[in-house]
Amino acid sequence: MKVRPHDTLTIAGEIFTVAPHPAAPKMPFQQEGAKGMVFKIEQKSNAQPFALKVFKPGHRKPELVNNTKELRQFASIKGMEVCERQVLEKTGYGADAVKQEPDLEFAVLMPWSQGRTWADIVQNKAPVVPRVSVEVARNIVEVMVELEKRSIAHCDIACGNVLIDPDTLDFQLIDVEDIYAPGLPRPAQVPAGTAGYAHQTAGSGLWSADADRFAGAILIVEALLWHDDRTRDAASEDGHVFDADTLQDAKSPVYALATQVLSKMPDVPAHVAKQLVDLFTAAWQSATLADCPTFADWHAALSAVSRAGTRLKLTDADIAWPVSGWRPLTIVTPSNPFTAFRSLGGQSAPTVLRAPRLMPINPPFRMAGSTRASLRWLPVEGAQLYEVEYSADPDFDQSWIVESQSSSLDITTLRPNTAYYFRVRAVGDHVTSEWGPTVQW
Repeated sequence: MKVRPHDTLTIAGEIFTVAPHPAAPKMPFQQEGAKGMVFKIEQKSNAQPFALKVFKPGHRKPELVNNTKELRQFASIKGMEVCERQVLEKTGYGADAVKQEPDLEFAVLMPWSQGRTWADIVQNKAPVVPRVSVEVARNIVEVMVELEKRSIAHCDIACGNVLIDPDTLDFQLIDVEDIYAPGLPRPAQVPAGTAGYAHQTAGSGLWSADADRFAGAILIVEALLWHDDRTRDAASEDGHVFDADTLQDAKSPVYALATQVLSKMPDVPAHVAKQLVDLFTAAWQSATLADCPTFADWHAALSAVSRAGTRLKLTDADIAWPVSGWRPLTIVTPSNPFTAFRSLGGQSAPTVLRAPRLMPINPPFRMAGSTRASLRWLPVEGAQLYEVEYSADPDFDQSWIVESQSSSLDITTLRPNTAYYFRVRAVGDHVTSEWGPTVQW
């Protein structure tokens, strides 16, 4: 499929444009994974970004339709927002797009997650301060422990399958099509791990509740180590710290370096540093995945480290966007990578709710002549309810606000043949988000 920047695509009646690549404006904004290509597209009416994952021919299968329906139930879990998705079909949602471009059959439309892959960060040797290393690791653990509580596993934790927002340090999982969860059907091809993260038993397949324990431990430790210059120097061009050939080798020099750095983590109490070394050692020496520490173990250790008092950004370095696959275009290292960091003292930052994003759905928000509008939006962590505002006035000078306890709502009191404007905000405990982007229908 040939795609150029600014090409238009109609999906379920909505017009989208292909975003240009930030590092090469004459190319489309695309990133290649093992199973397909992800394009950044923007809704023409409001510039709201979405990700369109176009699968390679061998992975375009009807099972993706049911897989998409199953994954939606996990969209409200922290770090799993890409599960709010819709699959394009010849005779269903997105039939107009598939007719326009047959390669889009079984492509998946989902939110565009703000962030950079851990591979991008590692490949760019992007330096961080020790406190950031701890906070990134903590955010990884908080997502993984929530999955663990539900007996869910991603099954291919690796540097290219996770995102970290450089501005907020939020952690997101991507490439979730093969996750394990109670009741989900076993994939035809079970993941066998990724180089630099695969346990010695991964070759027999990773598809169980404990499938993430080893790879997750490696990712957590990579984050904890990343403030160390020697660790960054040892990292591979493929985007990981530990060499695949010496993974779980007790004589590995990088393993020895890792235990040394963990034992002397700045701003980490000595007893916690010892716990981190013990957890890493247990994972490294494990004979089976079940022998690896749980994410609850990691969570207990990192919970004993006080949180930073103010919001942190990841780094002052420019993290180059890869133009092909996950390879960076350039590597940029600033002369002083710490100038933009604020003081770590003071009280904790107040909770901030993300503004909800309305999702295109099938049928569209509103059929012509109908008095009914169906809305669905991405769940927001920390939201207790949502307020949906709608109006025939684009400035919302005269409007109606309806509350919803879930992330969807049907409005049945609209005037027929009248254009309406919709937006949603999240309401939590003593905090309210900004209004999300306005959608007209």
